[in-house]
Amino acid sequence: MRKLALSDEILMQIEKPARYIGNELNSVVKDDTSQIRFAMCFPDVYEIGMSHLGIQILYDMFNRREDTWCERGNNYDDCTDNQYREPNGIATG
Repeated sequence: MRKLALSDEILMQIEKPARYIGNELNSVVKDDTSQIRFAMCFPDVYEIGMSHLGIQILYDMFNRREDTWCERGNNYDDCTDNQYREPNGIATG
């Protein structure tokens, strides 16, 4: 099983923790031997990004390639972003 992106302590304080744990339905996990590895980041919260048809099509298209591993990311919601952001501007987790 993959390690969660955030600790249980933090997840218990978040209103919608499923946004941040990873391992969502239809996610692709490849080994680290992929020549190309990148993340597509959607500039809105998880529910909006995951329902965006264009992102779904591109994610599937890239991950069908043997040499490419594409991951997905979304913006934090405002309350979570402010609560768990480090002073240097990098989110914890």
